[in-house]
Amino acid sequence: MKKIILSVTMLLSLFTSGCAVHYKHDITEEVKSNTNKLNVAVIVHQEEISGQYIYQNSAGVSAQFGLLGGLVGSVIDAGINSSRAEDAEEAVKPYREAIIDFDYSHQLSNKIKNNLTQINWVERLEYKELTVPTEFKAESLLNGEKDLLALVIEPSYSLTPHFSRVHVSARITLVTNQNKKTKKKSKVKEIFVGKVQYQSPTLALRKNGTEIDAQVLKDTLSEGSEILVQLIRMNLQDDKGDAFYKDKKNHENNKNMYYLGEINNFDVYRSVHGTVHAIPKGDVLVLEASTS
Repeated sequence: MKKIILSVTMLLSLFTSGCAVHYKHDITEEVKSNTNKLNVAVIVHQEEISGQYIYQNSAGVSAQFGLLGGLVGSVIDAGINSSRAEDAEEAVKPYREAIIDFDYSHQLSNKIKNNLTQINWVERLEYKELTVPTEFKAESLLNGEKDLLALVIEPSYSLTPHFSRVHVSARITLVTNQNKKTKKKSKVKEIFVGKVQYQSPTLALRKNGTEIDAQVLKDTLSEGSEILVQLIRMNLQDDKGDAFYKDKKNHENNKNMYYLGEINNFDVYRSVHGTVHAIPKGDVLVLEASTS
């Protein structure tokens, strides 16, 4: 049984999120057995790498002093978070400039399209080209067809606070048409929402403490996109079933993480909240913070 060490950030998150319940996978055998084709859209909402910052939320503590205390706490938090977001945005600019010739958003999208070509319960994946991604609506992938499923993949990438690691993540949403017995315009029903996340090893992105090592950052982002594709496939193909996640022995060394396997030199875990993480072997889990 694999063991994982949690970072302070992770521990705080777990202590404040209440008692954890076992993860339940929502892609049922009925869905899998009735799916012949998936229409797929990959939407990258960002054009440049983002910088993360620690989001402050003291409103819960302030609320102990009544409604006024909660309001005052919220106002203070808003000011602090706005300042932190501005600082992160300013601090990440040199890293953006260092890889300005590296069109990672485009590469990330293509990497998924070229490598996520098979899911074991789908006969055919059909990628849809999006001319104006900002105006995308999931209904456009369904075409009012009965029993058709659509997969929306929304990747993102960022530098962690202090710029010591890279996160490459993706939100995965499976949708279907609610109006199966009519020819009315599709109404989207989400049947599965998941997230996957690659976490890089600790990086030395500054040469001699000053110049940014652009090649290290580019290579790390490229590795992230490679592993992200495998995490997406692993998430969608998860066949361990509800019994696996209910069985305490499958996460006896950590009550909030289930060990799923490994990819290259990364251990893969699923959290009780559903996110599938790729973590460098022997490293700590660093959760994604807010982004600028």
